[in-house]
Amino acid sequence: MRSRLLYLPMIVVFAAAACSTAPDRATTIGAQPAAATHAQEPVSQAPKPKGAGYQLTSAQAKAAMLIVADFPTGWASDKSLEPSDGTAKIEPVACQKMDDEMLTVGKGAKVKEKATFSKDLSVLEMQVSSSDADDRIDQIKNLGDMLAKCAHYTSTGKAGKIESTLSPLSFPNLGNQTLAVRVNENFEGMDVVSDFVFVATGHNTVSFIAAGFEPIPGAELEKVARTGMAKLAVAAKN
Repeated sequence: MRSRLLYLPMIVVFAAAACSTAPDRATTIGAQPAAATHAQEPVSQAPKPKGAGYQLTSAQAKAAMLIVADFPTGWASDKSLEPSDGTAKIEPVACQKMDDEMLTVGKGAKVKEKATFSKDLSVLEMQVSSSDADDRIDQIKNLGDMLAKCAHYTSTGKAGKIESTLSPLSFPNLGNQTLAVRVNENFEGMDVVSDFVFVATGHNTVSFIAAGFEPIPGAELEKVARTGMAKLAVAAKN
């Protein structure tokens, strides 16, 4: 992947509000859920917030952003991260489109907002995008099909060469549709682990991008993601 964090991996969570028929667990790649790595046990059976799929204005998207007070002690706001330059070469070539899709899951959105936080060598970024089209689930499903075909690929850019290996990941469904995958990366002899969770519904895509040399503890990540989803639902109705 073209990592936005030159020396760190990414965990991505794309989430939006759920309908009553949504499954309890995320879908994943290459294995049945029982064989997948568990990011965490569910911290609760809390109901999924309603209304987060409504189309957002810019002001509503800003109001949905996490703030430092939503995190455990030790986290701080961080605006130092540089975005990907978008010029990395992906091999095999067939995985280039998959990489592009991962970077533009919220493509077509009229409204986009993000906030980034860090603690020691871990980083978490929340992104919200909202579009006219009510088709975010189809977009996530298409991405899942691409990921399943790219279990191993390399990305070569200005920072160097990154070897990436994808594997199944078990994670709760925080919306209508959730896709989860674990990525093990090697960058100049340094091994890192990334957990990606994509969830979408309605007009909105929300992402929680968590990066570190070790994954953020699962229960902590889930709690932060649930907080973000709850804030989105409130903001969407105001």
